[in-house]
Amino acid sequence: MSPSTPKPANPSFVRRGLTLVEIILGLVVGALLVFAAFVSFQNVFNKTREQAELAALKSLAREAQALLAISGADRWDTQAGLDAVMGALEDWPPSQAMSVGVVADDSDLVVTEADVWPEMAELTFSRSPNTLLMVVALDDGACVVTAPPHSGTIQGGCVSNLTDIGETSPAEAVTNKQIPGINNTTVQPEQPTSTTTTTEPEPEPDPGFWAQTAAGAAHSCGITTAGDAYCWGSGTSGQLGNGNYTDQTAPAKVVGNHSFKEIAAGYNSHSCGVTTDGDAYCWGLGGNGELGNGNSSVQNTPVKVSGGHSFVSIAAAANHSCAVTTDGDAYCWGWNNHGQLGNGNTTNQLAPVKVVGNHSFVSIAGGYQHSCGITTSGDAYCWGYNGQGQLGNGNTTNQYTPVKVSGGHSFVSIAAGNHTCGVTTGGDAYCWGLGANGRLGNGNTTNQTTPVKVSGNHSYVLLSAGQYHSCGVTAEGDAYCWGQNNRSQLGNGNTTTQTSPAKVAGNHSFVAVTAGGEHSCGVTAEGDAYCWGYGGQGQIGYGGINTQHATPSKVLGDHSFISITAGNNHTCGVTTEGDAYCWGYGSTGQLGNGNTAQQPTPVLVVEP
Repeated sequence: MSPSTPKPANPSFVRRGLTLVEIILGLVVGALLVFAAFVSFQNVFNKTREQAELAALKSLAREAQALLAISGADRWDTQAGLDAVMGALEDWPPSQAMSVGVVADDSDLVVTEADVWPEMAELTFSRSPNTLLMVVALDDGACVVTAPPHSGTIQGGCVSNLTDIGETSPAEAVTNKQIPGINNTTVQPEQPTSTTTTTEPEPEPDPGFWAQTAAGAAHSCGITTAGDAYCWGSGTSGQLGNGNYTDQTAPAKVVGNHSFKEIAAGYNSHSCGVTTDGDAYCWGLGGNGELGNGNSSVQNTPVKVSGGHSFVSIAAAANHSCAVTTDGDAYCWGWNNHGQLGNGNTTNQLAPVKVVGNHSFVSIAGGYQHSCGITTSGDAYCWGYNGQGQLGNGNTTNQYTPVKVSGGHSFVSIAAGNHTCGVTTGGDAYCWGLGANGRLGNGNTTNQTTPVKVSGNHSYVLLSAGQYHSCGVTAEGDAYCWGQNNRSQLGNGNTTTQTSPAKVAGNHSFVAVTAGGEHSCGVTAEGDAYCWGYGGQGQIGYGGINTQHATPSKVLGDHSFISITAGNNHTCGVTTEGDAYCWGYGSTGQLGNGNTAQQPTPVLVVEP
């Protein structure tokens, strides 16, 4: 492969699904699930998207570098491999960087491009949800980097020639963490520097730094790179999982010594998480069975979800929960008054019931009283309440089992609130359901029972469906918002409701956006956080209370963020250093800084 004619890696993906920034989920009014990005890179860096998709790849690489930096000096050092990847991207013009493949989803990935690395046809990466993976083909070799964000473990490296790995196959090389570095420089685990037999006391385990945070209505939770879960804020229903019912102004460790890889903070006072072993645990309010442990008791410590299933992801909605197993099956439990569990009836379920239909799901999203999922083939299915057409099947009849969303679209992501939106493999955005305030973005305020294309012919890489408005980021890094704008939450400089996408002012290059209650926030390619809209409790992070900003204002503090989540009245983000910051309403301690005062600028979440 010569520099002038690089050969594309074009990895082939078994499944498409969750995202890039998914590292953080926020559930707001209407069981808002802030969307976890899924980007389809089937023709990476084509002529119309070269610059934008190169920026997106660099953002993924920067996130992987941040995870490496916070993983600890005693972990395997793959900095050489990451530096080689980033160096190649910096040195190559976009027209030459055609051999780069990126994926972020919940499934195993099989790479079948034999021309780049012959043995890759048989190389399978088994990865945790939201694992970042990069495959970069260089002139004389390849780089592979995997980064599971909730474990802090980085695997990967570069080879300049396949003979460098000797008798070790690529699969074993990745598994054993023994891939040589670029230019024949071997990257190996650290070796002992002394042969002394003196027994030294083992150091206390490093608790790590924040790998993920999730914001509920009045409480927040987070996972450290060591896999420990902490929650803070309102604890009156046991939703903090620390063994009591007291509000906590600083992070309280979730009881049980479980190693979590994902956590979700439900809107109505329960929390759930998935461990590295695939077990699901829930805690908090369980009156409708939303904890999935077989009864309806309140639990102030984690209880294992019944059934013996191995889960890869979980969604905690208002009063029900859903999860996807390693086999692609979807299970739901809890409140079922409109059939939102998808098992064929309206009876509340105290333990997981399988969603009917034998579909193979890669992701699932829980709305207030309905649920939606995407299958391995890209089809979207929804079930439950359908009063405004939010199931997208052409009518307003509640459905107790999954119905296919009309239109024949192939989706890579979906977000469910009191309306539903999704992004297709071609970058088109579609919305359906409640159309009040123009939240569907199709130019009117009429409810839609089938998907309608969001106006403007923009190519989106992610969407976030808020309570009364929606926002998205295009392949070019532009942010657009539409819907209710009484608090300037659309960021276009006025307070006029928009039934079609309005470009967020400022010419910023965004890699993520999150739509909260009456404010919105985004993270740029440089790591800067911007917020706009209502700041009555300080949730836009600009230093004032009872303020309102019609255009994006930079969040104060000069932090470099990799993710951000806008709740109803507070906002949280994780920086490249692994620190978590929150700002806004703190009456129950949901900012995690040790007190209950409102904070108009980011405050550091107290380290455990």
